[in-house]
Amino acid sequence: MTYGTPTPVAAKPQIVVTGYKTDVDILQPGTAFDLALDIRNMGAADATAVTMVLGGGVTSGNDSGTPTAGGVSGSGGDLTVFAPLNSSNIVYLGDVKKDGVATINLKLIVNVTTQPGVYTLKISFVYTDPKGNSVVDDQVITLLVYSLPQVDVNFYRDPGEFMVGNMGVLPLQVTNLGKKSSVLGNMTVTADGADITNNVSLVGSLDPGGYYTLDANIIPMNEGPVD
Repeated sequence: MTYGTPTPVAAKPQIVVTGYKTDVDILQPGTAFDLALDIRNMGAADATAVTMVLGGGVTSGNDSGTPTAGGVSGSGGDLTVFAPLNSSNIVYLGDVKKDGVATINLKLIVNVTTQPGVYTLKISFVYTDPKGNSVVDDQVITLLVYSLPQVDVNFYRDPGEFMVGNMGVLPLQVTNLGKKSSVLGNMTVTADGADITNNVSLVGSLDPGGYYTLDANIIPMNEGPVD
């Protein structure tokens, strides 16, 4: 019995996003934020001339269609939801050694027409392997976009003065300052150092500019300001 000589497998690099975070906890339409990406070369070889393309859609300027780190174009990237600020969507990283790590900081903005939801952002890493071949590693991260209600809570008339031990009325009003209708849950009025009654009510749907009033009863227990 004869055995063939096993063909050695060439070591290859592989660029992976190992973590990411934003400096703004709640992303909304029109929000500008910083995105920090932690990347690592998880392969068994060095990656040369690494270029990151935000939004993916990597193309090259040569006739063969093979992407090259020196001729990468990110014009085909999908940036309809998250767009870069102060720079293009292409970032040159240089060489990333085997097990090497790097952090990329990007300034982005959420498109003002974006609807609330879960969105994926494609990221492509273009580099040259030890054999001189051009390689593209595609990664996808997920970002959440919210649309929080924009409301104002205030008195719709002067509440006047309150006497300790006597009942008064808090003429409260919630106004929708946003450009869209908002559905709100229960409005609850509480205070330290005072007894509040008639203090819970369901607000429901408010059109833009719409308002809801609640006349809560208050009996102050001590003199001085009450929050």
